[in-house]
Amino acid sequence: MQLGGYFELELPEFGDQVHRDAMAFQSARACLHAYLRTSRPRRLHIPYFICPSILPAIRQLGIEIVYYRLGEEMLPEETLCIETDERLLLVNYFGLLGTRLATACPQVPRSAVILDNAQALFSPPLPGVAATIYSPRKFLGVTDGGFLYTEAAVPCPDTAFSAHEHLAHLLLRAAGETEAGYRSYQRAEAALDDFEPRAMSMIARRLLSSVDMSFVASSRTNNFNRLHAALCDVNRLPVDLAIPAPLCYPLMLEHDVTDFYRQFHARHIYLPRYWPECPALGVGGQEEKLARHIIYLPVDQRMSAQQVDELLKVIEVVCG
Repeated sequence: MQLGGYFELELPEFGDQVHRDAMAFQSARACLHAYLRTSRPRRLHIPYFICPSILPAIRQLGIEIVYYRLGEEMLPEETLCIETDERLLLVNYFGLLGTRLATACPQVPRSAVILDNAQALFSPPLPGVAATIYSPRKFLGVTDGGFLYTEAAVPCPDTAFSAHEHLAHLLLRAAGETEAGYRSYQRAEAALDDFEPRAMSMIARRLLSSVDMSFVASSRTNNFNRLHAALCDVNRLPVDLAIPAPLCYPLMLEHDVTDFYRQFHARHIYLPRYWPECPALGVGGQEEKLARHIIYLPVDQRMSAQQVDELLKVIEVVCG
């Protein structure tokens, strides 16, 4: 028991609501590195369209990387042959692939598949796969965090991530000082470039337990559906409305959207881009469309229905 003393932030307490049975690391990259360091595959097959920040976590272990191309459904375009000492990384892009992942690559044993659910916090693990990885930081205001499901004998880290130095951007954003907190946000992100596995911090655990996850999931789903109802006729990307709480709403157009991003930013609408440094760009294909033809629209729990409608008005002005 601790009584008296200085005051803390007065946060609600909802308990552990997501991935309570998973191992908890400081980041999804650390989860991947921890799994690969334990299982030691000779080769890892990954898509060209991938966040480049994961590559050092693979290369440090001397694992050979083999790239594959994506088809229109954001799954491997060609039939892949995976040997027993190899692994296949499947990415649940933006949390939109859902049940398609269960039937993807039927020629590959599930025990050889690593499922990257970093963009799909509310999607359940796929039974029988080698590992499933999550990143709560992409959905929630937390300092650190990554979840790992695996049957491999991955050791628990002895030390936790030091999060107390990386809270400033969360506090500034909560106070409405978004631009003032951006440099602190960048420093916090840089601190997670170190993928040596550490346990999720107690600060992150407490922040996670203060979030009403059912509200987060329902808000994201409702906002996603509201955007889709207005944009489905112009969106060139197939969208499954049965997806639980997606990361964002990807609006694919027929042309490069770089200038549209500039116009959104000028209106203080800050949108992410995924991943313009993809090594397959310049040769066409689905990777080119995903990186250059999509506006990744927010659907997060901070947005009301009225704000979604205001965003739609801006989209009409910017995109025509």
